[in-house]
Amino acid sequence: MVKVIKQGVYYQSGKIEKESQAFMTSDKKENAVKNTLSYAILKAHGEKALIFDSLLSDVSSPDYNYGILSGVLSLGLDGFTVPYTLAAGGADVLSTRSSYESAKKFGGNFVPSGVASASYYLADCGAKKGELIMTSFGVSAGACGAMCVPGSDYDFLSQFLRMPYPLENKEVVGVFVKGKLRRGVGAIDVGLSFLKAFEEIDVSDKIFEFFGTGVTNLSMESRVLIDNIVRETGCFATVWETEDCAPVQPAFYDGGVTIDLTRTEPMISVADEIFTLEEFLSAEELPCDPDLLCRNENGEIYLNGGLVDGMLGGTFENIAEFAELLRGAKAEGDYRVYPVSRSVLKALAESGYLSLLSEEGVSVGEVALSNDLYDAATACAVAGRYAPLRLDVRTLAVSASLGGKLTSALEYKEIKRLKKYAVNEDTYSSVYLGAGKGEKEMKTECDYRYAFPLQEPLPKNLITRFSCVYGVDEGESDFSYPEADGEGRYFEASEKIKKTLGDFVPDENTRYSYAVASVFPDDICGEVCDEKMISVCIAKEAYSEEEIKALVNDGTIPFLTDKIAFKMDELLYFEGIAEAIKRKEERIVVKLISKRKTRDIVLNFAPLTEEQRKLLLAGGFIGYYKKKRK
Repeated sequence: MVKVIKQGVYYQSGKIEKESQAFMTSDKKENAVKNTLSYAILKAHGEKALIFDSLLSDVSSPDYNYGILSGVLSLGLDGFTVPYTLAAGGADVLSTRSSYESAKKFGGNFVPSGVASASYYLADCGAKKGELIMTSFGVSAGACGAMCVPGSDYDFLSQFLRMPYPLENKEVVGVFVKGKLRRGVGAIDVGLSFLKAFEEIDVSDKIFEFFGTGVTNLSMESRVLIDNIVRETGCFATVWETEDCAPVQPAFYDGGVTIDLTRTEPMISVADEIFTLEEFLSAEELPCDPDLLCRNENGEIYLNGGLVDGMLGGTFENIAEFAELLRGAKAEGDYRVYPVSRSVLKALAESGYLSLLSEEGVSVGEVALSNDLYDAATACAVAGRYAPLRLDVRTLAVSASLGGKLTSALEYKEIKRLKKYAVNEDTYSSVYLGAGKGEKEMKTECDYRYAFPLQEPLPKNLITRFSCVYGVDEGESDFSYPEADGEGRYFEASEKIKKTLGDFVPDENTRYSYAVASVFPDDICGEVCDEKMISVCIAKEAYSEEEIKALVNDGTIPFLTDKIAFKMDELLYFEGIAEAIKRKEERIVVKLISKRKTRDIVLNFAPLTEEQRKLLLAGGFIGYYKKKRK
């Protein structure tokens, strides 16, 4: 059971108290703020200008891999100046090869595909309490007492340039854990309960800090699992109390949560809706595709199989308990198990659980860390956010033992002989540890590693051609990638553009580029940043701070307008665009050129900081810092 407290709380005398009931003076509150684990970690790393202990990225996303490695090349860096680990996870062959070669050439660490997911590598041998680690989104080591802060590719590049990470004040929410899980209830149930409690609450700027008497009743595997599900709320970061490091009482938190493990119920998530299993079983209509679950003539709900997979499903405890609950009962249907790491796979083999699963009709595969497997089974006992149906492995095991009938494991048999898991360090012997040992002269042939398009200084005047007008007010939408008019952001005027200009003659200090427009910026910003060749992005709805940051880093100027009514091949003439940014103008008069006709329109600059204006004038992050390093 998860309860949210929407006001400040104190953790003192071993329990949580609301601020309104604690009667603390302002000076005591000020001291209590400094007693949290979060404060101690951030304070030790610069507080509002953070320097990280290490960096880690899951390079299974080629775009992410491209962004960081290409940025290193574009900046002309000789190597990774901060300890950096590239975890291949379930990456394809080219991404894996690129990451390994980059680790050798630039001096980084490399975790081969199939060894472990990024989060479990951190948990097993990569994170220590009190550390501050920048990671790709979703990767966490909070359960180990470290804090992982998500970073974009430019945030990673900033660290390589030894630039502190600017941090605004973050609210810290204290999560008090008490009780002990009943048999039949697992860590996935706890995680889904947490997600359900925060379905309607924005926590994107908050840090969750876990502590309390119930923490020691959870194994490290369970804590890692819960921690990773909690990150699905979109929170900024998490950190947990460890056996030898806890908040100093009294500690003040901006909000509170209590998790009563004893009262946690079996949960199920279908199509992003989360229910208690009891609620789901009593529902008149199933809120899901009949291919996932079906109801027979007696009203009973059945599943045809299940998948115990990867980072949040394939832990040793999950798979071992799955095997024990199936002992003596053949699994009818398509049930598959993929351990989270080679260490887990080896421990399962040595404990006899792999053979037991095979005997009971469960398909056992090698280490798998990819969401592609979700289509291979009709149900998933994995907490990955992309799984179509999510439930705890205990519920899945009991249901499988009953011919697929969806059944709570609460009243099922208790397991008394579950074997223990210990990390097998030998399975990590294939990890390449090359931090600070770059082979600068190493020759590589890697398709994924190439520099960004050249980021040149913003010209005095600018003409842009719309390459995309998306989600216009009338409900129409159009999208196309920029034509290959040139090799970078700027290009020569084509005959088509000259025809559109007609009699209009721009100033001789004018360059040509691309523009895009969209009602909602989040519909287009990702594509714009992937292109890295767009000079102007126009939106009707306000940009988020992160969207402005991402666009500016790529050298794209974010504008706002009252109406999106542009057409694909129309042109915009920005006279004196560089001067307008220098003078910190809030708006600019632009000439809209269409079919040889010209009219003036007004565009508003999105809110820009002084630093962001400097980046835009230099053509973007790479252009600015490459020039600054010379």
